[in-house]
Parts: sequence; structure tokens; C-alpha cells
Amino acid sequence: MVTYKISLVVTSYNSSKFIKKSAQMLNAAESFLHEIIFVDDCSNDETQKLINDFISSGNRYKKFFFYSLSKNSGRPSKPRNLGKSKASGDWIVFCDIDDLIPVRYFKYLTTQKPLKILSLTKFPIENQSCYQPDISIDTDTFIKINIRQLKFKNMISLSGAAVPKKYIDLETFPKGVLEDWKYWHSLALHGVEFLKFTNIPVFYWSPTTLSPKKKKQIERVASLIGWHRIPFYIFYTLKLKRWENNLFRRINNEF
Repeated sequence: MVTYKISLVVTSYNSSKFIKKSAQMLNAAESFLHEIIFVDDCSNDETQKLINDFISSGNRYKKFFFYSLSKNSGRPSKPRNLGKSKASGDWIVFCDIDDLIPVRYFKYLTTQKPLKILSLTKFPIENQSCYQPDISIDTDTFIKINIRQLKFKNMISLSGAAVPKKYIDLETFPKGVLEDWKYWHSLALHGVEFLKFTNIPVFYWSPTTLSPKKKKQIERVASLIGWHRIPFYIFYTLKLKRWENNLFRRINNEF
């Protein structure tokens, strides 16, 4: 039976308090992973030290790799683009360091030919002990997501999303807001198909790992939604539509 290789890209920013639990997941999943690529967005706490300590503690230098940006980018696009550029597996799986993915999902991916983008369902938890690496998963319950659905809502969670290597470099995560939504949308324009597992959770619990720039952007968005819900929705729908038209023209020119 063919076994497919998995590259896990883990991004971080000021995430020192989540590394212990993330290490528990990675220790349990290591046998199913081809490589683990950490990319830190120039943290100013102990994140980088703790990640390096974790890697060195088990002499994991052949499978674990660590990269750090020299300057905080303020957005997740640059760390993710760097991480995916270093990945060599058949599947590239994304997560932030405060995300916890069931280990059996990685085992499942090793048996699946990389044909479509797979995503999980985000599930917030307040207590880290709620997550156990060996929880059961349901791979029989999923929905197909098409480009028409992606136009109105980002239905693909980046946390735990598995992208086939042959698709990963068709596009890059763009700068600015809605970067993951735009990335999925651009891949959909290339004809890539998506499946979302509705009964496989990826756990997360941290709004505090956001960079200062992103916190300000979210506060601004929240104020717009709170006071000008309809104009805000129209503005971003039109903005995404213009972006889609420009991208579609570029793809047509390339092919």
C-alpha cells in the first residue's frame, strides 16, 4: 500500500503558553509526519526559545525545522508562504501553534491520494485538557464546497487544511485582510476541489496570539460590523469580486 508523506506547517507569534500542548500533539503525531516546519513571525516573548528547546530535546533536527522572520509581518500570509515553500510532502497541512489536530487525521492522510483540498471544522475550547491526541474521527461525513459557495463565505478553515503538493504553489497567500479566503478562492478558480469534514474537529483556544496590527484590524472590523453592517458587507463583497475578476484574467492569460 502506498504511504503518502505529510508536511505540517506550524506558524506562531508570541505563543509561548501554547507550546507545551502543541508539543504533546506533535509527539503523538510524529510517526505519521514526514516533516514539521515551524515559522515564527518574529515573536518577542519566549516562543522561539521554547520551540528550539523542544526540537533539540529529542534531537529532532532531521524532521523538525525552524524558521523565523527577521521582522514582524503583522499578517499570517508571509509566514505561511515561507512555510509552504519549504515543504516537500505529498500533503501540506497548515495550523497555528495554538491549534490542536486529532492524530488519527494525520494517519488517515497517509493513506489518501492527494487529489482535493481537505479541511476540518474549528471547535473552540477554553481548557487545554479538553484535547486528547487520540480522539476518534469520522471521515465518512463531509460536504463538497464549490467556488460559488466560497464567494459568499470562507467555508475552509486553514487550521488543519490539507493541500496536495501539486496545488500548493499555484498561488500564494496574498497580503492584506481575508488572505486565506482569497487563497482558497484563487485555487478554486484553477479548478481545485474542496471537501470539508464536518465531524473532525480542530481545536483552538487563543485570541491572544494575534499580532498588534491584526488586533487593530479586527477591532476596526468589529466596529464596522457593529454600526454599519450592510455597508461593510457590500464593501467587502465588491472588493472580493474585483479581486476575483483580476485574478481570473491573469489565470486566463497564463493558460
